[in-house]
Amino acid sequence: MSAESITVSVESTGPVTRQLSVEVPEQRVGALRNEIVSEFRRHARIPGFRPGKAPLPVVEKNYQGEIRQNLVERLIRETIGEAVEQVEGRVLNVVDIQPDEATDAGFRYVATVEVPPEVAPKGYKKLKLQRPVGEVGDEQVDRVIDDLRERYAAWRDAAEGETAAEGDRVKLTYTAYDGDEPLEDGHVEGYEAQVGAGQLHPKFEDGIIGATAGQDLEFTIEFGEDDAPSDALKNRTVRFVVHVDELKKKELPEADDAFAAQLIPDTDLAGLRARIADDLRAAHQREADAALRDQAVEQLLEKHEVDLPEGAVRQRQESIARDSASRLVQQGYPAEAVKGLLPMMFEDARGRAENEMRAAFVLSAIADAEGIEVSDEDVEAELRQQAEAMGQPAEQILARARSEGHFEDLRSSLRNQRALDLVISEASVKDIPLEKYREQMEKRQQEAAAAQQE
Repeated sequence: MSAESITVSVESTGPVTRQLSVEVPEQRVGALRNEIVSEFRRHARIPGFRPGKAPLPVVEKNYQGEIRQNLVERLIRETIGEAVEQVEGRVLNVVDIQPDEATDAGFRYVATVEVPPEVAPKGYKKLKLQRPVGEVGDEQVDRVIDDLRERYAAWRDAAEGETAAEGDRVKLTYTAYDGDEPLEDGHVEGYEAQVGAGQLHPKFEDGIIGATAGQDLEFTIEFGEDDAPSDALKNRTVRFVVHVDELKKKELPEADDAFAAQLIPDTDLAGLRARIADDLRAAHQREADAALRDQAVEQLLEKHEVDLPEGAVRQRQESIARDSASRLVQQGYPAEAVKGLLPMMFEDARGRAENEMRAAFVLSAIADAEGIEVSDEDVEAELRQQAEAMGQPAEQILARARSEGHFEDLRSSLRNQRALDLVISEASVKDIPLEKYREQMEKRQQEAAAAQQE
């Protein structure tokens, strides 16, 4: 050990915390102090001395507080990495540092770090999983083509004698009356809606179905306690005077070769159907893979109690909340409004963050038990794939990953993924119809939502 080596003692203070007592020798403190004082001297403005010419003791006296603060900050910054290396295993993060005064006798500080919990993996072999299997046939392909026809539908003015029906678009000007008196804010001009799409009150829709373009209508609606569109209209009878400004009918394109070529150039209807079938199979496979992963993780968490490091969980919460906020901004929501939602997003992310951290620790323990490793070449290959997907130079992505610490994070992620793949490969898997699986998931989500409201 050299004269400038730090001394570190490590004490376990809990399942996921360690306390590091760090001592920096006087030689190292003195050398850094002299370096900092010399740096201050070059820029010091002291009456009676030219810049850079003031004696060092004078500089130290005039900038005593700033020099002391700079010295403590740099001593910690330059030695914390060395100190953390003395902790057995992986350190997740540094959560607190309490420095003492830096003196001629050296410098001491106490750092609290978080480490992964000890997890003894159990019961991870022969899990019972359900794999949703979706059918892909003419019926499923027809359904997609019908959706595409709806999406590419054209709208035309209704011909003479054609009447409003479900699925049509209408433009309406109307006035609502209580007896002969117009209701406050009861006059609306040029209101556009699609009949049957939930954009109009059902009783109002009943009044306009069968109407023609340009027709004047008058009908009365009795609103009850539960079906009124506003509190002001509860248990009231309202008379509506309506003019149908416009009535438009939907025209669906024919499902033929021309329609197929409109969607995918140089493709006929048979080619479109084949492409849709392939896409459906790929989507079903992705859904099946995700279902197996979700079920496996859920069962693993049920079998393991895991102590969670609070600082690491909060970091994950913040990351989830920031990602959610970024997506909202990208979707066009005002940045200031989204910023105001961040505290709520942070709290909402707590459960997800805890589950993700628990799963990561359990899978890491399984990887340890099974001797799963991920080489540098594996990590580099994954980063190169990411670079290609983003259209960025691979070497730039690799360099950034190493400098910012993402390289080892990705190694851990890939290692955990391999552990999960192993768990699934050794599970007992039963195929069930995709629709049945979706019904099960929807029911569980509804039950979970109801439980949260209680």
